[in-house]
Amino acid sequence: NVAVVSTAPTLIASYAKATYRSAKFVMSITNNNANAYTASELLVLHNGGDAFMSEYAGIHSNTSFGTFSANADATTVRLYFTSTSNNAVIKHDATYLTV
Repeated sequence: NVAVVSTAPTLIASYAKATYRSAKFVMSITNNNANAYTASELLVLHNGGDAFMSEYAGIHSNTSFGTFSANADATTVRLYFTSTSNNAVIKHDATYLTV
């Protein structure tokens, strides 16, 4: 579980670029301030330089309360969540595919 305690980007997961080319994430997010829930799937991919991300299959009990983003540096790919709430919890499961 990852606690989201601000509206700044929160690191959800990271993986080594040299080991994994892509990852699939299944997310469950609870917004404790609004009694709202989200479930979503994401794909993350890198080309050796940049990271790319696609969110799909999202469903919301109320309204969307944040966005995902990904970036990469020389060695690591990172997945972030930027919430509109400062009181959320993210649970996730990931599958990683090797280079």
